[in-house]
Amino acid sequence: MSYTETQLGRSTVGNLPVVVDDDGDGGGEVKGGEVPRFEFRVTHEAKLKELLHKISSLEIKLCSDGVKEFIRLLKGNTGGELLHLYVRSSCNCSELLDAWKLRRGRPGFSYIIKLISAILGHPDGVYDPKDGERIAISKVLNKFARLLVEEYMVELQKELDGIEVKCQNAALLLLALIVRRQSGLASEVAKKFDFKSKTFLQASRI
Repeated sequence: MSYTETQLGRSTVGNLPVVVDDDGDGGGEVKGGEVPRFEFRVTHEAKLKELLHKISSLEIKLCSDGVKEFIRLLKGNTGGELLHLYVRSSCNCSELLDAWKLRRGRPGFSYIIKLISAILGHPDGVYDPKDGERIAISKVLNKFARLLVEEYMVELQKELDGIEVKCQNAALLLLALIVRRQSGLASEVAKKFDFKSKTFLQASRI
């Protein structure tokens, strides 16, 4: 800004003109116009990074808040976009497995199981022969689901047979969603599942 512009009582902040009351002693004050404050929209990428950080936290409150927000966003209008972004950017859903390993046997394990259920049960992650993107996403999620059955069924069965109802319900829902994804997955679950489980027998009578 030049000396002449100041003396004329006009200046700019950014590209916005403002009126300056300046009597030449350097004590000018802005009389009119305000610099607008822009609220930058949080991108899906930034939000996803934040959520993954929270669910991998040892602090149970932070983990719980992250899971609840993640599930809420998945159920929202842009939930499908968030799901696809996560699957495309992740290496075989490794963050979910890391969170699983961190929480198993500890309070809050059911939160991680619920989040995985929300992801595997999301309609935009289910196979659709007319949608190339959905086909690719469903393959990754099916592979992840198969890994859970092959390597973590014992832990799911333990939660199912535990004394906490919320853990039982979370495990039962996850197994049901895995079975619904693909006939091959249903067969894998049937091979490893203990159908004599008390929780399962009680649920089957309802």
